[in-house]
Amino acid sequence: MLSCIGVFKKCKMTFLCAEMLLRVLWLLTLNTAFQNFPPEIIIWSETGQNPFGIPSVSKWNPLPLTVHLICCFCIIVVVIFGVYDYCVVRAKAGKETPAPATPEDRYQDPNCHFIGCVCVFGLMTILIIIYAKIVLKPLEMDPKRMGLWLFSVLVQVKITLDDTLPPEDQRQLQYLRQALDHTPNGHGYQPMRSSEGLSHENSAGMHEDKRYEALWKMMHHWYRWSFCMVTPNNRDMWHLLMYAHKGNDKEMRIRNKEGPAEGQWSWLEINSRFFMSYISNGLYKAIIVYTLPLWLSRGGLTDFVLNAFATVYIVDLDDLTDGEKWKRMPMMAYLKFRRRTLTGEDPEDTAEDEEEDEEVAEGFKDADPERTAEAGRLSMYSSEASTADPGL
Repeated sequence: MLSCIGVFKKCKMTFLCAEMLLRVLWLLTLNTAFQNFPPEIIIWSETGQNPFGIPSVSKWNPLPLTVHLICCFCIIVVVIFGVYDYCVVRAKAGKETPAPATPEDRYQDPNCHFIGCVCVFGLMTILIIIYAKIVLKPLEMDPKRMGLWLFSVLVQVKITLDDTLPPEDQRQLQYLRQALDHTPNGHGYQPMRSSEGLSHENSAGMHEDKRYEALWKMMHHWYRWSFCMVTPNNRDMWHLLMYAHKGNDKEMRIRNKEGPAEGQWSWLEINSRFFMSYISNGLYKAIIVYTLPLWLSRGGLTDFVLNAFATVYIVDLDDLTDGEKWKRMPMMAYLKFRRRTLTGEDPEDTAEDEEEDEEVAEGFKDADPERTAEAGRLSMYSSEASTADPGL
């Protein structure tokens, strides 16, 4: 990857352009491998025929074994990534304070009710089962279907197009490119000297060049994209949800610009949503992406168009296009918001006191008695107002 940077620099190709070309190349390579290698291996093992003497793909039917291999491979990948990501986020939820985050699917959105999420997940599961039964049927390839198979890569790119690098990582890559432009004689990538080291290098024991960080992030994003594991890997949002789970010791909640979430999620609901997010946006999406050529090759041009639209609809069924940013909300801020709502005051005034309330929430046990008494009075007032108004 480092050697490619010099090539991109010389041919004046942007990183995003190079990334898109690599994505298309990856999809074409993987499509060819999935379509050719499993049947050829089976024919070679059963007949003992020379692998180089096996007829071309247009002379035989892609075996259902290909789809079975893709499904097994996707299941293994989702289990590995899902377990690892869950352990990482669960550990962070007990130690670190979460940053504001934005949900990327309805399973991560506090505004989407759990029952609605279950219904959408059930619908996607039924559609995937029907899709898999059709794709498992053998298909006789001919020149026309080979052309449809080739055009299917455009639909694959469309499905995975949203899983691009975040804007921050793109800016870091731009800085890296500018650093290359200022290297001596413009040759290669010059590592940082010891005299240019970072201030915390000795204390942290890290001698790695910081300018490599953008490249490592790109590689990390790339292999997650190749396995369709970008969308469910919203660690900031899962961290925030787990940090403010129901019954947390800091009595923390979450809120957006309109106010606090309707309720707090239990660990059972959080784990269920996490499971549905990784199965729906990880497993199902990967199966669709890598079996798509066999699906779109069936029928004529009209079937190609209809199946392409149906596939895109299935993939985007549980995505969010305008997710709101959520952040933690201390109990003091929540009680003030509830009091002002019950008394008819402007709830937006709560945001002015939010920073102070966060400090109180972080050190609530060490807070002075006056603030503790104030929190008790607010809680009592909120309970009395709720009892007085049966409609609340």
